[in-house]
Amino acid sequence: MVFSVAVSRECRVDSPTSEGASVRADSGVAATRIIAIAGASGSGKTYLANHVAGRLNAPILSLDSYYLDLSHLPPGGRAQWNFDDPASLDWALLRAQLSSLRAGNGVNVPVYDFSTHTRTQEVRRVEAREYLVLEGIFALYDAEVRAMLRVGVFIDYPDAGCLERRTARDVSERGRTEASVREQYARTVRPMFAEHIAPTRRYAQIVVRGDSPPEESFGAIEACLATHP
Repeated sequence: MVFSVAVSRECRVDSPTSEGASVRADSGVAATRIIAIAGASGSGKTYLANHVAGRLNAPILSLDSYYLDLSHLPPGGRAQWNFDDPASLDWALLRAQLSSLRAGNGVNVPVYDFSTHTRTQEVRRVEAREYLVLEGIFALYDAEVRAMLRVGVFIDYPDAGCLERRTARDVSERGRTEASVREQYARTVRPMFAEHIAPTRRYAQIVVRGDSPPEESFGAIEACLATHP
């Protein structure tokens, strides 16, 4: 049964996180505990991730940092790229850096420029701590990543609300027009969510609503961590 702030009060244990815990126990490594927060674009992942990170004094690793560099494409080609397809991410780098953090080593995380769809020359240093928050639409998609998690969270939120939030973000933070955001949402975001992201809900130990108070959602996460430290 899934642990949900709206449905139940039980943290499921038949999950990839349990397998990951046994690997850590066998290796003797005092690993970083990774909490993954997934859900649709605009569902409230970043908001909840910031709250959880603040409560646990944990760094945040955003999957947005791992988009593939498109500098080899002309600007028109970059604009048509499907960023809501899991193939748009650098999974090899993400897996390697998560593995390093779990082992207690810091990593240099890429800085992605969404206005040009390219990876900048800058990096962001992330040091290993007791907890790490992994946030992104595909946070529960990859089997190798799931095997490294301690807790997986999925955020449910209505499609109309997600579109409204995404439009506000992309216009104010990424230099997009409202029309281009809505066109992309209809063309790739909504269908890719149905195909690739919604099915990952089954891997979550905790399901929360995107309009739930963050303290309530954190309470579910905290309870699950306490059950399976």
